[in-house]
Amino acid sequence: MISLESPPATDWRGVIDMEDSEEIAAITKLYNLLDMRKFDKENPPAKPIPILKIAGQAAATEGNLVAILAQAKAGKSAFMSACMASLMEPTGDCLGVEGINTSQGAIVHFDTEQSRYDHYRLDMAVLSRAGKRDAPKYFRSYCLTDIPMAERQAAVEAELERAKSECGRICAVFIDGVADLCGDPNDSQESFALIEWLHRTAIEYQCSIVCALHENPSITAAALGKMRGHLGSQLERKAETNIRLEKDSNGIVVVYFEKARHGFLLKQNGLYFQWSDSEQMHVSIDAVAVVSSKRKPKKTKEDVLLLMPEHEPIEKKVLISQLRSNGFAKDRIEGFIGELLDEKSVILEERERKGVRPAIFLKRVLEVSAVIPIPE
Repeated sequence: MISLESPPATDWRGVIDMEDSEEIAAITKLYNLLDMRKFDKENPPAKPIPILKIAGQAAATEGNLVAILAQAKAGKSAFMSACMASLMEPTGDCLGVEGINTSQGAIVHFDTEQSRYDHYRLDMAVLSRAGKRDAPKYFRSYCLTDIPMAERQAAVEAELERAKSECGRICAVFIDGVADLCGDPNDSQESFALIEWLHRTAIEYQCSIVCALHENPSITAAALGKMRGHLGSQLERKAETNIRLEKDSNGIVVVYFEKARHGFLLKQNGLYFQWSDSEQMHVSIDAVAVVSSKRKPKKTKEDVLLLMPEHEPIEKKVLISQLRSNGFAKDRIEGFIGELLDEKSVILEERERKGVRPAIFLKRVLEVSAVIPIPE
């Protein structure tokens, strides 16, 4: 049996029962594994090579996982198609994503969610963004929707081995619907095993593995931005970048990531895209134009007049309530009313009420048009 005492620096075998050869072999293997991974100041590991950049920020590097998270139908597949196209020396719109694949390593895509027809349409969009008439040999995309879940992981493993053999190396792997590689995303043991396997695979092939996963459907302060189940929690922890997509009521999607190791893209500095009927795919939108369109115009005293009746007085507290519901800042309303009273655009009336304070009414003063005399 192994002694609890620390072994000598150069010879640890003396503390092990030499009759237990299996134990010696096991501990030798562990020491070898540790020695290969021991910190060595004089031999730094190679700096990870960026594979994907978003707004100039490194989002995906070799040997790491990347998560794309969003609500259902918020553009995850479209954004993933742009990422793939960016790795093909593109000439089209890649939604602001820059890809680095100088050696034309394999780009492997697995779709576990869509039908064969929608999978085909997505890949045609990839070629359109890349400006390619035909699919490059290193672009390898598969629809796994009708393959039993128990066989999908084996299918992924087999294709990665084949892709490396035929293309020389793998640049990036994209899994659209990573939750479909496990039976229950809320099963911690199964989820942790899947993420561990994905991470080991990324390291083994020195590629980036990009996984799309839905956010929790319940949007509360606690659930906002959280991915599904134990699978999502573990992917969030292990991913080098968690790319978030948020779609607004106008169908505009913003791309940003605030949880990352090698980059940082605030939401207010994010990229924007939207569906285009003319292009029949999502296209980039100018960020400045989007932000400007969302910025509410400043309220003025003239806007106060527009909410007042033309010919009838309105009680002041009723007017204030209407102004608040129309977006006027509380601390600005009294100032606007004061300015209108000073310039005589509004007059103040007090109406006596029995047993209580007088009610204050405000009334617009309409301009009287100049009378033009009619010649005799």
